[in-house]
Amino acid sequence: MPASIRPGIRPFAKGFTLVELLVVIAIIGVLVGLLLPAVQAARESARRSSCTNKLKQIGLALHNHNDAKGKLPCTSQITLGDGCAAANMINSGILGTGTNPPWTNWNVAIMPYIEFQEVYDSLNKTLNLNATANRGFLISRPFPHQACPSNPASVTLRTSGTYAGFRYFVTGAGAPTAPSCYATMCGPQQSGGATTDCSAAGSPSYCNVYVNEPGCGAATMGTKPQASMNPGMFGIQSRFQCKFKDVTDGLAKTIMVAERRPEWTSYGGIAGAESYGVSTQNTINSPNLDVTNDNSTVNATIAASNHPGGAFFCFGDGSVRFLEDWIQFDVYNRLGDRRDGQNVSAP
Repeated sequence: MPASIRPGIRPFAKGFTLVELLVVIAIIGVLVGLLLPAVQAARESARRSSCTNKLKQIGLALHNHNDAKGKLPCTSQITLGDGCAAANMINSGILGTGTNPPWTNWNVAIMPYIEFQEVYDSLNKTLNLNATANRGFLISRPFPHQACPSNPASVTLRTSGTYAGFRYFVTGAGAPTAPSCYATMCGPQQSGGATTDCSAAGSPSYCNVYVNEPGCGAATMGTKPQASMNPGMFGIQSRFQCKFKDVTDGLAKTIMVAERRPEWTSYGGIAGAESYGVSTQNTINSPNLDVTNDNSTVNATIAASNHPGGAFFCFGDGSVRFLEDWIQFDVYNRLGDRRDGQNVSAP
């Protein structure tokens, strides 16, 4: 027996060298680098599917509202005031009868049709939506059908007044409310004085036909009578209520609901009586979005999302489609108009 080998003693076992260890680590790093984008893509695909389903639920609720009431809800049932003459508001269709009910919005109107009947029944209908009792009740619970899973600002109910440095879905005297990542589509309307992509587009005809100062206006809006204020299936901030028979371009060719980024506006909350709809006067995910101004009416009226390359939209027939940021601007505006007579379909 060789002297170097002793009974009961194992031969020396050779371990990994430093080079071998570094190679293994490098291989693992490459594999992680290859797999991570695939995992992230799969997660975003799941989030997109969830977002689509939520928009379909909202579309179905709006159809049920139409079946029950004979018309769609209004974006925001505002009261008289804000310096608006009652006659102007009645003539424009904002106040159909001149009555002055408590403030509310479309999110509340569809609650009975989207499994929130008990919430709807618990609200005090004689008070404004942002009254202390109603607001306190609404901010005490989440509304998952209004939260896009791709938007981290909407996944959970926030009770603080800020999120990532911005005020969060404030209503009334700065009280927070649950977010609404989806907004009514108002079509080619300009909010008074707001920057729009129409100016960059050389003011084509569809840009300036409809000019809507939210909530009220003079005898004419731009060069058109106030009856022109509601070219879409909803008004920006008005009591206009559309009937399906008025969508003469066809429900499948007219946008009804759009995605929005509620964390950049004070007008995107469930409890917000001053709910704003989205218009087509800015492109999808427009560069006019001002992330430093959470009180911006421009932000409130821009369709935008956290999904790469575009946003989801629910059309009048209840179908949900993804429209890309670079959709032709005139096509986008035509899809927002319910009765311009243009035979335009979503790409």
